[in-house]
Amino acid sequence: YFAKNKEYLDQVTSLLSDLDLGLSGIKLEDETIPNKEGKQQKVIIPYGIHGQGENQFTLPFVAESSGTKSTFILSRYLLPVLNEGGIAIIDELDNDLHIHLLYYLIDLFKDKETNPHDAQLLFTCHSPQTMEELQKHQIYLTEKNNQRSELYCADEIKGLSGNLTDKYTAGALGAIPNL
Repeated sequence: YFAKNKEYLDQVTSLLSDLDLGLSGIKLEDETIPNKEGKQQKVIIPYGIHGQGENQFTLPFVAESSGTKSTFILSRYLLPVLNEGGIAIIDELDNDLHIHLLYYLIDLFKDKETNPHDAQLLFTCHSPQTMEELQKHQIYLTEKNNQRSELYCADEIKGLSGNLTDKYTAGALGAIPNL
């Protein structure tokens, strides 16, 4: 995707560099590797560029941290929606992401400068701290009862105020697995 869309490669490069994940750039290399049948196939391999000037080295993305890889992959879905409008639907947005990085990605959708077309982000996650970044009407909880999942909005809970993260963690909002 990034090889065919240079403008998004530039954006993800800037995003990952700005986040100070240790990258100063990204390059894509054409390589030939064996497929499952042992036949040679051409693929594009992303490499992270680390360091500056003569102290630069590259690292294939498979060797990058899981957070860096997740951000790179998520960017493929988030950047086009932010640039063109629409909705990004991401299951378990928080996978492999530091909570501050998760907040940063959510904030991209909240900021008119980075979201000029009012794109929307619909996501699931297991990080209760995410509730601190959202308003009650933006938070939906799921409760499993008798092998059925029920969905309800946090602003439907009567008398709910204060720190939602603490209330959720204490079990006051439901949607907690039975362990």
